[in-house]
Amino acid sequence: MRNSNTPLFYAVATKNLGIVQDLITKDTDVNASTRTSEITVLMAAVLDSSPAIAAYLVAHGASLVDTDKYGHKPIDYVGKLPAKRRAAMYAALKNPDRKAGG
Repeated sequence: MRNSNTPLFYAVATKNLGIVQDLITKDTDVNASTRTSEITVLMAAVLDSSPAIAAYLVAHGASLVDTDKYGHKPIDYVGKLPAKRRAAMYAALKNPDRKAGG
C-alpha cells in the first residue's frame, strides 16, 4: 500500500504504540510508504522521534534498507533529529529487541 493516510501512519504520527501493536497483529503492511516521497512507516517513526515505535516496527519486519525517492534509508533520517535524540533512535534501529525509550 502506498498511502500515507493509512491507520498505521496515523498511529505513528500520534506516537501511539498500542495502536501500532494492534495494527501489526492485523497483518498491516509495516513497509507501507507515501505516494509522493516514498517515506516508509519506519522513516515516519524516526522523524517523529519515536524510538519505541521504530524498534517495534523493525522487530516486526520493517525494512532498514528500503529507500525513499531520494535514496535515503531509515538510518539516514536519524541525522535529521536533534542531537540529544539520535542515540536512542540509533539503538532502536540496531537493537529492536531491546526495550527502547521513547
